[in-house]
Amino acid sequence: MSVLRESNSTRLRASLRGVLPAAVTLLVLLAGRAAIQTVFEPAGTALSAAETVSIRVLLFALYVATIGIALRIATTLDRRRYAEFGLSVDAAWLGNFAAGTVISAAGIALSLWWGVARGHRAVDLSSAASGVDEPLLVAVALLAFALYFLLGNVYEEVVYRGIMLQNFAEGLSARGRSPAWAVVPATAGSLLLFGAYHVPLRGNVVVGVDAAMVGVTFALAYLLTGDLGLPLGVHFGRMSLELLSGFEMLGVELTAALTIARNTLPANLEVRLLELGCVCLLVVAWAYLTEGHVGVAKDVYEPTRGDVDARGDAADD
Repeated sequence: MSVLRESNSTRLRASLRGVLPAAVTLLVLLAGRAAIQTVFEPAGTALSAAETVSIRVLLFALYVATIGIALRIATTLDRRRYAEFGLSVDAAWLGNFAAGTVISAAGIALSLWWGVARGHRAVDLSSAASGVDEPLLVAVALLAFALYFLLGNVYEEVVYRGIMLQNFAEGLSARGRSPAWAVVPATAGSLLLFGAYHVPLRGNVVVGVDAAMVGVTFALAYLLTGDLGLPLGVHFGRMSLELLSGFEMLGVELTAALTIARNTLPANLEVRLLELGCVCLLVVAWAYLTEGHVGVAKDVYEPTRGDVDARGDAADD
């Protein structure tokens, strides 16, 4: 058992504390989705409006459950309070969330403008507006979509930044690594697993690679602030891109306003890297504006612990 535990402590090693919540909740998500699909989506059967709503409600509940399970596992293994995983919500946290949303939307807008100018993308807002026949119903569907999107964001940021990245960085730091040498491999490891998480959910390795690339912006926002307000805002701001790509929610379907005019690897990388670069620069600027400096927040690699094991808190990972 000493192989699984820290020296001078009864806590599990930091690597295990970081990975277990992600592994358990991924199994719960996959099992829950499979169960919902088995019950409501048998092959060749059209869904009624009531069944469509039921599926969405169950998916909402599934995400809420996985967030709760992840935090419960993390607080038990790590002996910290929920708020200490980047969820210390206050005015500054909410300000970071709002700023992150604007930053992400700005990066997406700039990249799309560039993509259109280069002939890589085409945007036609009138095509999406043509599908709006009942504004009130569309507004309800948009609100439901935003809630569903936000729940997914909360789950991913809590598990892969607040729990995983922090534990990885703490474990490496406690072994004598400098903050830089602790957070770089910790971030790389968390991004690799973040990308891998998307593969079984989407069934596409390309999606996993793209998720890991986009995750750089979330990780940077977390590293510079030490809480989840800014990365969660950056993540939520990506909803604008989802809406432009079209969506279906509660029986309401909006046509995609965004089309890929040139679907080649160089063109797609050009647009994506411009977006991510812009977002990263704005995240750094916001951190400097609010913190007065730019650097890795100490809470990332030396987190406070409200209920730490009295026999020792040094990680030996």
